[in-house]
Amino acid sequence: GTSLLQMVRNGQVKSKKTGKPIYCNLYPIKVAQASKKDRLLKVEFFIKSGRFMLPEYAPWLIEVESQLTMFPHYRHDDVLDAIVHCLDLFQTRSRLS
Repeated sequence: GTSLLQMVRNGQVKSKKTGKPIYCNLYPIKVAQASKKDRLLKVEFFIKSGRFMLPEYAPWLIEVESQLTMFPHYRHDDVLDAIVHCLDLFQTRSRLS
């Protein structure tokens, strides 16, 4: 299938509010060849330290909490993957500055 990145680049993703195409600077990231479990362990301290917070109320909160607390036994882990990549990128950039 067509990736979200390709769809955004081609103007196929539209705003629900205006119906106009959404353009933004998206770029693919290189994923470490480590397993999902190893990548999660790399940022686990950040989550446990209290520096990673979720809102008290959000329509997506139950799904995110399920993925975080039931890994690796939950059927979906896309959100968890995105969180781990974000925290890893944040951690890497923090070390560089």
